[in-house]
Amino acid sequence: IATNIAVNHYDYRLSSNNGSTYTTLSHSNPVGPVSYAIQSAGNYIVQCRACSSIDSSHCTDWGLANGWQP
Repeated sequence: IATNIAVNHYDYRLSSNNGSTYTTLSHSNPVGPVSYAIQSAGNYIVQCRACSSIDSSHCTDWGLANGWQP
């Protein structure tokens, strides 16, 4: 288990086709929100990961962003 690791930013991605393809959203600072306008109704999968590097080279695995309901 890693401890005392500073988070540089979070990456977010979403899929509207059951995970076949993903759109990666711009990353933010650890406390900043990411905005994305949903263009059409449907079922979306939203995932996030925490990164300790500025360029996303050191990130956790993608995980489901639970609790998000558009």
